[in-house]
Amino acid sequence: MILEKNSKKCYICLILDKHIYFFNNFLEDEMNIYLVRHGDAVDASENPQRPLSPLGEQQIELIAQQLKIADVQVDTIFHSGILRAKQTAEILAQRLPHKNIVAWAMLAPDQSFSLVFDELVKIKTSVMLVGHQPMLGMLASYMMTKRSNSPIVNIDKGDALCFSPSKFKNELWMLDWMLKPSLLAYPSGG
Repeated sequence: MILEKNSKKCYICLILDKHIYFFNNFLEDEMNIYLVRHGDAVDASENPQRPLSPLGEQQIELIAQQLKIADVQVDTIFHSGILRAKQTAEILAQRLPHKNIVAWAMLAPDQSFSLVFDELVKIKTSVMLVGHQPMLGMLASYMMTKRSNSPIVNIDKGDALCFSPSKFKNELWMLDWMLKPSLLAYPSGG
């Protein structure tokens, strides 16, 4: 299945035995923004810090494997500093080439997605943001439409999205692809 093909890039997606394989040839100077929602976390009644649950660890490990296969490379992996997002970023960092892993308080669920976006476009390199809802959903919608009234993408726990600058409309971003752990096989068969 060819997801997108033009003179600038080509994505080919192959689904074999519940695994999704991406083959791509990114331009080296193209900036991508990857959004990843943290994996499933334990209930606050069990642990007020809400670390990743065993299911959450599995979700992120699956996503990290697929991102590695897709040859995703980022300069920096940013996370909100909240434990479950930090743990998610650390699992991703074990598999993906990156230069830095940084806590960024602006990725907290109640922060301004438009301010995050304004800072992101100044960076000019591919980055990964690990965070929470509703922030990530609102940020994704804002990137694609420059509107903030409601999210247009449902981002579940463990989901990963790749955005690139739109070739059609200045200042907008396109959703190139999305990975969902619920569509991948869990290592323990769960």
